[in-house]
Amino acid sequence: MFIDNPLYQLNLCYLSTLKEMALREPKSAQFNFGLSASLITTIAKCSFPQLEQIAKKNSLCFKLSGNEQFFYKMLLQPDDDISRLSFIASENTDNEPYEHE
Repeated sequence: MFIDNPLYQLNLCYLSTLKEMALREPKSAQFNFGLSASLITTIAKCSFPQLEQIAKKNSLCFKLSGNEQFFYKMLLQPDDDISRLSFIASENTDNEPYEHE
């Protein structure tokens, strides 16, 4: 059953989010998802059953943007206090108190 398939769930979430943004803000969808204007228009016109059919393919319908350097930068340079705290906590594995400079 597809409901238990993580690829299906990822694809459906991606396609649903894409369609919602394509309907509300097509230019933003085009920029954020890196897709052509014609594909954004096509996705906006798709019915939910059509999106489900696409999502059922046994491969991802999308790819991550960015490269390894981008993801390392995100990990090493968190941009908000909660992310910084999470990063500090995950790095402080020896249970010693963190000493801030």
